[in-house]
Order: sequence, then C-alpha cells, then structure tokens
Amino acid sequence: QPFVGNVIPPGMINSVSQGMLKLYPLPNHGTAFTNNNFNVNRPANYDSNGFDVRGDQYFGPKLSVFGRFTYKNINQLAPQELLLPSSSDYERVRMLVTSATYTISPGLLNEFRFGYTNDNWGSANPFAGLAFTNALGLQNIGPTIFFNGLPEVDLLNATSLNVDRMSGNNQARTIEFGDNLSWVKGRHTFKFGVDSRSIRAASPLGFFGADNYGTFNFGNTFTTNDFSDFLV
Repeated sequence: QPFVGNVIPPGMINSVSQGMLKLYPLPNHGTAFTNNNFNVNRPANYDSNGFDVRGDQYFGPKLSVFGRFTYKNINQLAPQELLLPSSSDYERVRMLVTSATYTISPGLLNEFRFGYTNDNWGSANPFAGLAFTNALGLQNIGPTIFFNGLPEVDLLNATSLNVDRMSGNNQARTIEFGDNLSWVKGRHTFKFGVDSRSIRAASPLGFFGADNYGTFNFGNTFTTNDFSDFLV
C-alpha cells in the first residue's frame, strides 16, 4: 500500500538508515531526485621521492665489487565517495644489490651475489569507521574489528556506499643469495652454483564486500524504490 503523498512517515525510517545518511551529502547540483546531483572537486596529490646510489670498486686484477641501493617513497591522496575524507595511499620501496667477482686462477672464477627487495604499500583513512559502525546498532557486527572500514550498502539506482576496507598494508619481500663458480679446462667450461631465496608476500585477506562490517543490498522489493527500501 502506497504511503500517503508518497512520503514515508518519520517513525518508520530505520534508525540504522538514519545513521548511514550522515555520510550522504545534500544535493548541490540540479534537483534532489535527478542523477549527478552532487559535484565536488577534491585534491589527489601525488608525491614521489627517491634516489639511487651505486658504487664500483676495483681491488686489483683478482677482485672487483659492485653495489647499488634504491630508495623510493610514494604518497598519494585518494578521494573517497560521499562525505568520507580522502585516504592516504603510500608505497615504500627499498632495494639493495651487491656482487663480488674473484679470480682464483686464470681458469677459475667465482661470483657472489646478494639481493634484497622490500616493497610495502597500503592505505589509511582518518575516519573512525569502527566507532561509526558500532553507533549504528547493527546486530552481530562489532564491537571489535581488527581493521578500519564501513558496512557496504548497495543500492540499485542511488549512489552506493562501498568504500569497505579503509586501512591495510601489503608487503612483497625477496632476499636472495647466489654464488657461481666457473671453471675452464681445455676446451670445456664447467659452471657450478647455488641460489637461495626467501620470499614473503602479505596482503589483507578479503572474502566478500565489506567482510566483517557486513554487506547490505537494497532493490525495489518492498516500496518499488531502492532508496525507500533502504530507509525502511
């Protein structure tokens, strides 16, 4: 049965929906019930700072050493949807490569190599998503969640809230040791060696939508309008 004047009585609007609406801005372009009724420009600053240092040392006809170090820091503002503040995306890269070549004899050469690569990247957001979610009064969500985020609200036509996870750190790290021994005997060349690597990859594990914060979908099942279904 339609609401009188197509207006939902205030007493029937769900308290959780009212709390979620605090993240939705009022229209500033066009009218309230048209598409593209909110426009805003937000900064997306990108800063990249880094350097490379390389050194080569010749110790004589038998030994030479090489080394290189790479340093890079990247920071970027990532605007978020609706009234949420921008996230800070970051990446930290550190790389070190060294090698030493030693001539044991005219027909015997040894080369040692070491490599280290560590790449950390992720994002953070100043919005206190857990406190906001706990204040909504959702059942079986919280009160403690180990990452910052928000519930996902999927609407059929209106703008959805799907920022989901707002914090996380990823790491890709490789440590490598290698040693090669080359032996030249007459017309034959023999090469022996060993290569050892330690690899670590870590990233936030997600399964569906906002994971621990919950995912909610609204169509037009009850009121023939997705936003009205969300309100009640």
